[in-house]
Amino acid sequence: MGEATKLQCRCGAVEMEAEGTPIMSTECLCTSCRTTAGVLEALPGAPRLRETTEGTRTEMFRKDRVRCIEGVLDVGA
Repeated sequence: MGEATKLQCRCGAVEMEAEGTPIMSTECLCTSCRTTAGVLEALPGAPRLRETTEGTRTEMFRKDRVRCIEGVLDVGA
């Protein structure tokens, strides 16, 4: 399959892993995503979330290549 990408929330309660390369990479330029990224970036110690275009990057993986390693993933909430 290929290399695995590890993902986790800032508090570390949820950790995920995605195998292989994304099936799609996009950059959202909507006002909602740009505004939210700006708010999150303003938090102490937060990483930069916006690209040079001010858009937010999103990558999609096949669902059979993503697994939850730690915590509970509640996507229905």
